[in-house]
Amino acid sequence: MTNARIQTHADYINTVDFPAFQGSMSSYISRHRSVLGIYWKHLKGLQNLSTEMYCEHLKTIGISGNCSDSVQHSEGKAQATWSMLAAVSHACKFQPVDPKLFSRMPADKIPFAARHMEALLGSLRYIIYYTSQLVVIYLAVIVLKELASAVLWILIQR
Repeated sequence: MTNARIQTHADYINTVDFPAFQGSMSSYISRHRSVLGIYWKHLKGLQNLSTEMYCEHLKTIGISGNCSDSVQHSEGKAQATWSMLAAVSHACKFQPVDPKLFSRMPADKIPFAARHMEALLGSLRYIIYYTSQLVVIYLAVIVLKELASAVLWILIQR
């Protein structure tokens, strides 16, 4: 009975809980990755706009400079970082639960001291049981004696 319950719980975790949690975590991670992608594109657009405005300003004041080199270098760095982030797997996977089934120790494997302790505890249980029975019988006799004497006293008084 115990092993069946343990096996059932392990199967439930493997077939219901883990797939549900994996699905929710995968969707959560993919949602955040898409938001990160949108934010990255926004920052890239702002960087390009800022660089173009800076280059236009340099041209209007008459300074010549190479604007395309700095943009290419930083864009290559950002692209490498983004590709490293994309390489990380976003799927959430768990190892299945392997139940550890209950097994009793065979009688020949029980240590010698444990067998003696079981015998001692069994003897103590019997002593306590029989002592409590004797106490109950003694109290019942006392109650019956008191009841009989009360009834006898009432009869004598009449």
